[in-house]
Amino acid sequence: MKRDTAMIFNIQTMSTEDGPGIRTTVFMKGCPLSCRWCQNPEGLSLKVHLVHDRLRCIGCGTCRENCPRGALLFTEKGIVFSPDCQGCLTCVGVCPATAIRAIGEEISVDELLARLLQDRPFYRNSGGGVTFSGGSACCSTNSC
Repeated sequence: MKRDTAMIFNIQTMSTEDGPGIRTTVFMKGCPLSCRWCQNPEGLSLKVHLVHDRLRCIGCGTCRENCPRGALLFTEKGIVFSPDCQGCLTCVGVCPATAIRAIGEEISVDELLARLLQDRPFYRNSGGGVTFSGGSACCSTNSC
């Protein structure tokens, strides 16, 4: 991960559960704790990882045909990503049913700030703000 970037897995706008007023919650990736009660297990790993939604999958095989490493395995439980998967995200881009998605995005601090400032009128009018959640903000910003 580059300096002045953060690894996130979601930005939730119009949140009212994570503090006073209307908020934007930034869910970070990368947490060394592995708490048993973790509400955001997708935030544990600092790496981008792929997930397959079996219910969305139409079984067309486009993802497997386009994988440059042949790293997708079809099983009765759905697609499994083999250790050969390098996270190139080709399968995400070619899946016509959006059944494969990437969890995690490396974002610059400037880009994150620009996204957060879009909701500034809501913060101002409701007494809200920004909440950082998910993984550890320190690990997610290459500080661990």
